[in-house]
Amino acid sequence: MYQWTHWIVVSAYLESKFKLAIDIGAHVGAITRYMLPNFETVVAIEPNPLVRPFIRKNCSGTDHLDRLKVVPYMVGKGKGERGKLVLARKENTGSGAVIPDPEGQEIVSLDTIAKDFSDVDLIKIDTQEDASDILEGGWNTITTHLPVMWIEGPPGCPAEATVRKMGASIGARLGNNFFAGFNSKCRKGRFVSYPD
Repeated sequence: MYQWTHWIVVSAYLESKFKLAIDIGAHVGAITRYMLPNFETVVAIEPNPLVRPFIRKNCSGTDHLDRLKVVPYMVGKGKGERGKLVLARKENTGSGAVIPDPEGQEIVSLDTIAKDFSDVDLIKIDTQEDASDILEGGWNTITTHLPVMWIEGPPGCPAEATVRKMGASIGARLGNNFFAGFNSKCRKGRFVSYPD
């Protein structure tokens, strides 16, 4: 199961304190499940109403459901945009993308979601589309809390450039996922900068 391999990589980057994790694009909670025993609070963000109920169900065996908060937001820049979730393939509920729709749901910024959070240690973004809008909408949260970031995106994707603009370094890459963080917050020497 690839999620376990990714979890091992991200946990190697984290400091010993595991206060709060934000799982953007939680889908059915496969990764959320690994986060729950390790963090005091896990915020699972999933806009798809078809799969959102499965997050809690799939995490029920962890004995830490009291740490889980599931929210239905669409996350982006959050500058008055509205959108709707469209599945690329109906048989794959994890293949959705948010597209602009003036009649759709409000798109909320990560900064709005996290404005009252303290100690954000991990942000995972798995949204099947470029994460740059989400990162830009979370600029204050990310540059204030300096979390480890686990982001879905192919090599050279725009999200990598956004992360670097924030002052973070790109670490390991596994398939279409990369890990980024701030050397001052991560275990010493874990992140090395790769060339643009």
